[in-house]
Amino acid sequence: MVDIIENIIKKDGVTVYVVYPTRKETAIDYLEKLGVKTIYLPFYKLNKNGRKGMWKYIIKKIMSPFLFFKLRQIVKREKISIIYSNTIVIDYGFILSKNG
Repeated sequence: MVDIIENIIKKDGVTVYVVYPTRKETAIDYLEKLGVKTIYLPFYKLNKNGRKGMWKYIIKKIMSPFLFFKLRQIVKREKISIIYSNTIVIDYGFILSKNG
């Protein structure tokens, strides 16, 4: 995905935003150096892993609609016209691109 972003940035008048859930093992620092606008939202994978995972799952399930709403506000405020999602686990990008 980074190579796609690098190519898009080279075009005039294009501002790229990246939404990321964590800085762990990511290219966020590199993207910021390229001038990409980064947005941290702790999206959660909604999966269950044992008893301890069940509590995390419940908390994540409760928090997810609020995070989606916040992302939707950012998309509208910044007038983001193209949305690309690099995951099948969290479908917020798909939903936002369909509903605006």
